[in-house]
Amino acid sequence: MKNIFLFFLLIGTYFNTFSQQVSNNSIRDLEQVLATRTFANNENKYVDAKGTPYLTENYISAKISPGDKFYWIRYNAYNDEMEVKLNDKKTIVLDNSKVSYKITPKGSANSYVTLNEVGKNKPGYFIEIQKSNNVSLYKKIEKKYTPVTPATSSYDRDKPAYFSKGKETFYIQFNNYEALQKLPTKQKAFLTLFSNDKKIKDYIKKNKIKLSKEQNLIQLFNFINSQGVN
Repeated sequence: MKNIFLFFLLIGTYFNTFSQQVSNNSIRDLEQVLATRTFANNENKYVDAKGTPYLTENYISAKISPGDKFYWIRYNAYNDEMEVKLNDKKTIVLDNSKVSYKITPKGSANSYVTLNEVGKNKPGYFIEIQKSNNVSLYKKIEKKYTPVTPATSSYDRDKPAYFSKGKETFYIQFNNYEALQKLPTKQKAFLTLFSNDKKIKDYIKKNKIKLSKEQNLIQLFNFINSQGVN
């Protein structure tokens, strides 16, 4: 009986040690393969602000490339940073200045990708809406931070700092490799990107395309790519 007890004790110890090694190896792989920097939750200076700087407050499962493993992530739309939760005590931030990432949330058709924007000196995260070798469509969702507004008299109270949803900005990429450009919302400025192509102009007019609407842009980009215009 004593021997049987010792046998199961050894087996349990082995599997516990093995599972810890797998977990540690997974974390080690992420930190070695991907460029990261440590993030400390207590360094969040916006902790007293109302709202959240994140698109989703909770972490979600997503595949991070390079690689094919899933991790718990959340996107800080105010700082334009991707946080990865390794465990309850450790969270890291991906350093996209050294590595180009593609992050695909589980069950989502869209990915966050690291790309450069014209006029910016460091890359950012953009949501891939439609990718093509001709012209591709991306967007960025921002969060706006408003600091504390001091009371103007002894009868008033300070208004607390808060986060609010900023605008959605759409971007265009030519030839699958160039830096992104902000997509004009005015038809005249948009058409200059395509040398005032008449087919595109007629299509916008016929289909009453609004250049600020995502579904309209997807429709328009499908047409542009089908015509091979750039």
